[in-house]
Amino acid sequence: MGIIEWEKIPDTAATDIGIGADGTVWITGTKSTGGGYEILRWDDGDWVAVEGGAIRIAVDPWGMPWIVNEEGIIYQRKDSRWNKMPGEATDIGIGADGTVWIIGAKSTGGGYEILKWYGNDWRAVEGGAIRIAVDPNGLPWVVNKESVIHQLTGAIWKKLPGKATDIGVGADGTVWIAGAKTAGGVSEILKWDGSKWIAFEEGAAHSASSIAVGTDGMPLIVDNNGHVYSGYVETTTDMRKQAVSPDSRLIREIKLCNLLSFGPDTQALKLENLNVFIGPNGAGKSNLIEAIALLRATPVPSQTTSSSDMIGVIRRGGGTLDWIWKGAKDQPASVELVINKTDGKYPLRHIFSFHGDEQSFRVYDEQVKNEKPYLRNTKTDFLYRFENGHPVVRTALEGQRKLATDKVNLQYSILAQRRDPELYPEITFLADTYERLRIYREWVFGRNTVFREPQKADMRNDRLEEDFSNLGLFLSRLRKTPKVKRAILEGLGDLYDGLADFEIIVEGGSVQIFFIEGDFSIPAMRLSDGTLRYLCLLAILCDPQPPPLICIEEPELGLHPDIMPKLADLLIEASQRTQLIITTHSDILVDAMTERPEAVIVCEKHDGNTDMRRLRKNELAKWLEKYRLGQLWTEGHIGGNRW
Repeated sequence: MGIIEWEKIPDTAATDIGIGADGTVWITGTKSTGGGYEILRWDDGDWVAVEGGAIRIAVDPWGMPWIVNEEGIIYQRKDSRWNKMPGEATDIGIGADGTVWIIGAKSTGGGYEILKWYGNDWRAVEGGAIRIAVDPNGLPWVVNKESVIHQLTGAIWKKLPGKATDIGVGADGTVWIAGAKTAGGVSEILKWDGSKWIAFEEGAAHSASSIAVGTDGMPLIVDNNGHVYSGYVETTTDMRKQAVSPDSRLIREIKLCNLLSFGPDTQALKLENLNVFIGPNGAGKSNLIEAIALLRATPVPSQTTSSSDMIGVIRRGGGTLDWIWKGAKDQPASVELVINKTDGKYPLRHIFSFHGDEQSFRVYDEQVKNEKPYLRNTKTDFLYRFENGHPVVRTALEGQRKLATDKVNLQYSILAQRRDPELYPEITFLADTYERLRIYREWVFGRNTVFREPQKADMRNDRLEEDFSNLGLFLSRLRKTPKVKRAILEGLGDLYDGLADFEIIVEGGSVQIFFIEGDFSIPAMRLSDGTLRYLCLLAILCDPQPPPLICIEEPELGLHPDIMPKLADLLIEASQRTQLIITTHSDILVDAMTERPEAVIVCEKHDGNTDMRRLRKNELAKWLEKYRLGQLWTEGHIGGNRW
């Protein structure tokens, strides 16, 4: 099975620990203060204290803590202050979906009552417990006063084998417990495999008073002496530390500062698999996609005849000064991304900033580094940094190495200049990944659109070009997979009554698309704009091997409102295979997100600054019992309206 090793976190003493789905770690320390013990956040290799005191702590998916103090009062941290919540509690847990549960203060069988937060109030379910954790589906796992473990499945509590003193659930669903103490007085740390608790051989045994689970699916514990330990598994085969569990998102977080409509104080936005941006015209939705287009161009080398490199993208957007926020033209603009790596290891943080004038563009700063130092690492592991005009790169073979400034072209990203998977694996990974991003926003209607005319037969078929100039070849590849062909035909059948099949004919160096309706073959040039538009969307969203990120602007254009729920189903299904960024003005499409409001981001502009805010399911729970999400939007209850 392997050995679980424990690495002590230096200079750390705690009474409780919580970890958010974004990896943010908070603890209650051992120093007494009003309300219990001091509250601290792990920040770039150090613990930073905030005001207040608590005895129990949990962290939401956005890195913000909820606490219970020694008087049983519950607080939520929001906008750098504590907000008092109703009710009383003895423990608290938060799932990766943002669902909050507490162990209350009212005695009942098994301990204290168990309650769920519905945005405005707590509602009790049957049962009692003393410790609680919440899984990614928003369902609680509890330990009662007899140390018995239960999992809520639907509306039924399922008793699990074994006994525990505390329980933790990670953002990936991994469950660990501090088991009942052995004869030696030590708690076993056990992992759930779906049917039983698995014990690992421990390099050094520890007894845990509190347990939480990190983004890597591994436990962090507070022992009986207040020491914090981070666990990792060494396998008996290769004895390497277990990697972080893969995340299907490509971009975990994006932060735009002083760029286009985003001012210098713009907050980072967490991205999910499916991200639907709503808001009035001019709020900045398209500017977010424009920023992604700029990042996609960073690996493209200088090409005097191409508009696909970074300089070309800047020029198409009006020039450098038009890219810099109008409120601070003398300050650099920046894009900052946190990117998941496909090998499952720790995410990368890429920061790129630039400045210039009407005639020039110049890189101001660029950094590639690990997202954040993990608890067991006290120093950020950078891979490239500009270092005030003296670039430094860390190579896989040589460690840190300085680059002469004259060897680095300051009009281009390092991604376009150092591309070697052996020497610069992380830089090469970013370059390869960015080039695979796809942005579909140039929707053209009318008789002379590119997908109506015969297309060239010598184009690539492994990806759909953004102008759809290879739609026929791309569909020809997709239809060779029976499951994909069926999905496309079913989708077309929702829109086009009587369709039996579609076929691709390659003849005389050209490619044409035909629909088969009964005994008739109808060429693409005779199809409606909406039908062709939906065919393009089906090609994008049914691709079994999609690019890592797809951006689609206003997919509802040209489509009948009745097809919007079907389109929403396609988006939701495709988001299981790739990350999607969608902009829309369709309240019907938003209506279809009622069961998953957290997929929707509201965009507004205040004082010339774009503000983006993700909806939270728990805050809308009471509203959504009576209204659809699109209705709440059009009636002005969630923002994103002109008036």
